[in-house]
Amino acid sequence: DGLPWRDDGTYLITGGTGGLGLIFAREILARAKDSRLLLVGRSALDATVRSKVSDLGVRASYHQVDVTDRASLSAFFAEIDRDHGGLNGIIHGAGVLRDSFLLKKSEGDIDQVLAPKVDGLVNLDELSSGMALDFMVAFSSLSGVLGNVGQGGYAMANGFMDGYMRWRSGRRPGRWPRLRCR
Repeated sequence: DGLPWRDDGTYLITGGTGGLGLIFAREILARAKDSRLLLVGRSALDATVRSKVSDLGVRASYHQVDVTDRASLSAFFAEIDRDHGGLNGIIHGAGVLRDSFLLKKSEGDIDQVLAPKVDGLVNLDELSSGMALDFMVAFSSLSGVLGNVGQGGYAMANGFMDGYMRWRSGRRPGRWPRLRCR
């Protein structure tokens, strides 16, 4: 059917308990028999997160990992390699919004918006470089191309993702699609 996920595959979804992450989690679980999902987020495993993951069933697990923290992500990738023999695909949907005009934003606000989409993407790519991924999807936004009032930092972050994924295309095995969502 042309979908990139396979039966018995292992998939990492950043922003895994957000709206986009859950849409893909349900889709993979419905179409790929015996697949395993590693949902990643910065949030602690509270009742809300636990409920979302529980609704997906036993083939999904949640891991509190900040993709911008290279050391923590590297340790998590070592666990993935040990426990699952690597990954078949990565869906990078993590992101932070801090909407306001650039003149009103602090450097910290801009850093918080850029970090998951810039540092997170680079960390995921570099740390998975030894894995034979079937695909890596990085979700960007039309704001990276068109801009959006109050989302200058978000537009910069998404513009970086688009450029990075173009740069990566053909340099790693598997497909490297760029999908834009609003």
